[in-house]
Amino acid sequence: MRFWPLSIRWKFIITIIAFTLVLAVPFGFLTLKLITDNTADTFQAGWETAVKIWGLVLLTPGGVSRMSGPDGQTECQNLIENLTKEFAPPGKLAQGETALLYVQVVLFGKESCSHTAFAADGKSPLLPLPPVDEPLPADVQQNEEGKLEVQNTQASEVGKYLDIRYAQPYKVGIVQPTIAYAYLRVGVSLTSAQERLQRDATVITLIVLGYVLVGILIAFAFSKMILGPVEVLAKAVSRFKQDRSARAKVKSGDELEWLAQEFNTMADAIEERRRELERINAALVKANRVKSEFLAVMGHELKTPLHAIRGYSQLLLEGVDGPLTQAQQDDLANILQSGDHLLELIDNILRFSKLEAGEEKLYLESVRASDLVEDAIKNISSLARNKGLQLRVYSEPIPLMCDRTKVRQILINLLSNAVKHTRQGKIEIAAEQKDNTVRFAVTDTGIGIAPEYHEKIFEPFTQIDSSTTRESHGVGLGLAIVKKYVEMHGGRVGVESQPGQGSTFFFSIPLTPQLSTNGLPAKEETNANPDRRGRSELTQPAP
Repeated sequence: MRFWPLSIRWKFIITIIAFTLVLAVPFGFLTLKLITDNTADTFQAGWETAVKIWGLVLLTPGGVSRMSGPDGQTECQNLIENLTKEFAPPGKLAQGETALLYVQVVLFGKESCSHTAFAADGKSPLLPLPPVDEPLPADVQQNEEGKLEVQNTQASEVGKYLDIRYAQPYKVGIVQPTIAYAYLRVGVSLTSAQERLQRDATVITLIVLGYVLVGILIAFAFSKMILGPVEVLAKAVSRFKQDRSARAKVKSGDELEWLAQEFNTMADAIEERRRELERINAALVKANRVKSEFLAVMGHELKTPLHAIRGYSQLLLEGVDGPLTQAQQDDLANILQSGDHLLELIDNILRFSKLEAGEEKLYLESVRASDLVEDAIKNISSLARNKGLQLRVYSEPIPLMCDRTKVRQILINLLSNAVKHTRQGKIEIAAEQKDNTVRFAVTDTGIGIAPEYHEKIFEPFTQIDSSTTRESHGVGLGLAIVKKYVEMHGGRVGVESQPGQGSTFFFSIPLTPQLSTNGLPAKEETNANPDRRGRSELTQPAP
């Protein structure tokens, strides 16, 4: 599962806030827990001590005697009022200013006196007095010393409160003395303690929230101070992809400013290198155009005298100017053969220069693969017979749309190479349909090609044997032209060969070309006006 990506600024802020929460929240919880426990224990322990002291004062033998006398109730009431006047001012419990709910003194099963806190109306007690006949716990009854009993209970009128009872045993009777008990019972409200705890909890919560708020402010301040320059640098790098003039302006006085300066220096170097490359590229384009123009002009200039040399040589061989000796005929035949070879080289240079300049066009027409193969065989059959090579043809009359002249030239170039590099044996040419393409293949039993040259031989002006003593002659443009023509048809070309085992050059073109070499639909580049022979014109884009 992938989450929405966050910037480094927000990652930093969230980390600081999370770290603050991890520290502040447990600290606040533990502090509140300790305060709660300590407050409750301290509150209860304080009242237990107070009740025990009151019991020791009230329930002494002298105190019991005075409270058991004729004016005992008045005496008891005066003692209670003196002890409680600081803790239970009349009518103040409802305002939460006291914790004392009631005070009750019971002597030997009979209430001697009591004091009760009243509600705000001053008439009804906040809590009824407990019954005097309530039995003492068993451990108190079996104890001959004073015993303190505490119960934590709850009432709807006042909420939670403590019922604290201090009992003191006495022996009653002379003949058969028995144990009787006098006890002091006090009810203490926990409301004030709870309110104090709530105030403490509120204070602690506010402190925790304050820490969190401070952590958030620190996180934003640090992110701006530390990560602000990083974001500026990152945005500059991102803008640099579209705008080469983008630079990072960081003034932090630390390593980030140094990094921004290094980026700006690098960007300046890249921009300078880009401008330099543009100048070099423009110069190369111009030089390539000049080269193509030079080749075209020189090719035409060379072909003019060459045609004259071939023409006069042909006339001499035909005996127009008189009979020739055999040696003269052989010399003229060599001149004519060399002229034909030179003409082929010039034609290849002119074809390649037109391809480089983007001036070549496809003229699509409907032909049969077998007719293309037959035309190509006619051009090289005499060369094959002179070397004693067998020609075998395996072709099907497959209809296709292509540039007849260019596909014929492809086959002639491949067959010519096969004848040049094959000393003996045979040459086979085949054409077959595979899916929506036609595959042509020329196989020979020649010297073969090492695998490391399979891609290189299709590059312009490339020959495997570049020495001056090589058997075959040429400038290395034949296969480069083959590749260009095949790619213009939207096809592919390749070779399968091993040294000493012959070679198979193959190419495949679609039955109907759909893509040109630049990947655009051919129909967008096809001339809407076909020529007089009904052929469509497809332009080869400039490189």
